[in-house]
Amino acid sequence: MINETLLKEVLVSQKKVFLNKKDLFKREILRNFYEKYNKQKEILIITGIRRAGKSSLMKLVWDEFKIKQSLTDDQFLYFNFEDERLVDFDRKDFDKLLDVYYQLYSPAVGKKIFLFLDEVQNIAYWEKWLNRLLEEGKYKIFITGSNATLLSSEMSTALTGRNISISLFPLSFFEYYVYFKNKALDAKSIYDSEQKSSIKKALAEYSKMGGMPEYLKTESAELIQEYFRDILSRDIVNRYNIKYKQGLKELAHLLLSNIGQIYSLKNLSKTIEIK
Repeated sequence: MINETLLKEVLVSQKKVFLNKKDLFKREILRNFYEKYNKQKEILIITGIRRAGKSSLMKLVWDEFKIKQSLTDDQFLYFNFEDERLVDFDRKDFDKLLDVYYQLYSPAVGKKIFLFLDEVQNIAYWEKWLNRLLEEGKYKIFITGSNATLLSSEMSTALTGRNISISLFPLSFFEYYVYFKNKALDAKSIYDSEQKSSIKKALAEYSKMGGMPEYLKTESAELIQEYFRDILSRDIVNRYNIKYKQGLKELAHLLLSNIGQIYSLKNLSKTIEIK
C-alpha cells in the first residue's frame, strides 16, 4: 500500500502537469467529440501507439467538457499510474486515491466527476474497480494505455463490454498541415499556386518526418529511436515473450527501411538468419 501523504503529493503534481496546455494543438478526433460521447455511460478507452498524443488528447477533452458544462478544475481527477513514485500502489489504494481527491478538492455535489487515468492497467484488479465506479453512476471515466494489454477485445472482456474504444493515431497530413503548422486548407487550396507550393513542401516534410507529435516539435533523432526501442521491447517482446530479440530488431529495421516492398517469409528468414 502507498502512503497517503505521498499520494496527495503525486495527485497535486500530476494535476499541475495535466493543466499545462503549452504546445498543445487540436486533433481531428475532437471534431463533434462532445456531441458524440457526452451522454455515453460507458468507459471511454483511448488506445494507440506510444507517444501518439493520448495524454494530450485527454487534456483537450477535459477543456471541451469543462467549457460546455461550465465546470471548474476541481471536478476532475487525473492520475498517471506509470509515475515511479507509485511502485507500491496496489488495488487497496484505489479507494484511498478517491478519498484523497475528495479531501483536496471537494468537487461540487450532483455533478459528474471526470476521471482521466493513464496506464491504469498496470495495477492488478483495475477493471473490477472501474466496473464498480461505473455502477455508482457518478463518474465519467476516460482511460488510456499504449501497452498491448489494452487490445480492444481483451478490454471488452475485462470491463464486461461496458466500454467504447477510441483509436488515436499519429498526426495525419491534414492534422500536420492545419493544426500543427497552422495553415489553411480547403477544397480550393490545390488550385491556388501559392498554397499548392506550400502544400507540396509540407507534404515532403511530413513524408520524411512522420506524424509523432513530440518528434515534430523537437526533431530529435534520439527521441524517435527511443520510441522505436520502447515499442519493440515493451509492446512486442515483453507481451509475446519473444526469444530472438536481436532477430526481431533486425526484422523491424529491414521492414521499416523498405516500406512498400513485397517479401516472402522464406526470404525474410534467410536475411535475418532465423528459422
